[in-house]
Parts: sequence; structure tokens; C-alpha cells
Amino acid sequence: MSGPVYIGRAGFDIASLVYAGAFVVVGLQAILFAVLAKYYGIRSGLLPDDPRMDRFFSVFKPDYFILAGFLILLPSLIGGAYSIVVWMSADFGDLIPREILSIAVPSSIGVICGSELIMSGLFIGFLDISKRGD
Repeated sequence: MSGPVYIGRAGFDIASLVYAGAFVVVGLQAILFAVLAKYYGIRSGLLPDDPRMDRFFSVFKPDYFILAGFLILLPSLIGGAYSIVVWMSADFGDLIPREILSIAVPSSIGVICGSELIMSGLFIGFLDISKRGD
């Protein structure tokens, strides 16, 4: 990131990147919460069966959540490792904030989102344990 990006008179810089990342995390958590709560409600008998949820989980198996999480997590960890290498090359001294944050912020957002997907896949699998025992 060489500097702010302008759309009209509005400039988007590091602060915009941080807020956009926060909105991505909150949005993903809201979606996963809604899906997991609905799935739990159906599995526990609190909610009636929903054909849309059946179709959704026939396509998106728990393994796919975990795989998607790792596909996001691994490059994000590489980005995090790269930011440490950049810091090391500066003898662990001062860095140019715009440059390091343009690596660290997307990497940390990816670690968060990837981890959320992995844990959600594991939770869905956990909820399916009782289904297999029926």
C-alpha cells in the first residue's frame, strides 16, 4: 500500500483498512452465529425442520467449513510471518506504519476468520454426533 486511495474527495488509508477488517470479522461472526443457532435449534427440536437448512448442509459439510478455514488461515499465517521478517530486517526497530499495517491487518483478519470457520465446522460436526447415534 503506497498511500491513501481516493474515490472522489474521500481518502481511504490504514484506518479504513482496520475498520473494514473489523466489519468483515463481525459480519462473518453474525452469519456463523445465525447458521449455527438455527442448526442447533433444529437438531435439538426447538425449531421445526427447514428444507433450506437441509439443502445448505447437504452442500456445505462441516469438512468444507474446516477446509475453507485452513485455506484462509494458512496464507494469513504466511503474511504474519512475512511481517515478522520485515521487522527482523529492521533489526526489530521502528517500522513504517503504513507499510507494516498493510501486511499485518489483512493477515490478522485472515487468521481470525479462518479460525472462526474451522471452529464452526468442528462445532457443526459436534452437533452431528448425536444425529449419527440416532
